[in-house]
Amino acid sequence: MSSFNNPYQAPQGAQGPAPFHGQPLKQSTWGKISFIIGLVCLGILLVFFLFSMVIAEADLGGTPSDVAGTFMGLACCGSLVANLAGIVFGVVGLVEQNRKRGLAITGLILNILPPLFVLASMLFGAYMINQMMDGF
Repeated sequence: MSSFNNPYQAPQGAQGPAPFHGQPLKQSTWGKISFIIGLVCLGILLVFFLFSMVIAEADLGGTPSDVAGTFMGLACCGSLVANLAGIVFGVVGLVEQNRKRGLAITGLILNILPPLFVLASMLFGAYMINQMMDGF
């Protein structure tokens, strides 16, 4: 039987079947986890930030109090640990073969932004304290 008559034989030079036999690629599971962690951490930081501002406004007329600072400190520390895990999951989701990478990329972005925001806030706070101390 010649290869011309056999419809199931691969053409000459073919490298094998397409991945997943033409089925659409699924999202990376690790990318989904990274995306969810990023969303949850952003939500928690936003809620704690708003909550600490409400406490500061009600407590001392707009100046931060110890309670508000404690809430923000706990939120930032907890979020940073979770964001590090989300970054690792996002990288694993990016290198996973035969999977869509959209949620992994979005998860990486969502997990990198909060630590950068916290670092920028710390640097701004240190700068402001330095400026206030120069005035004395």
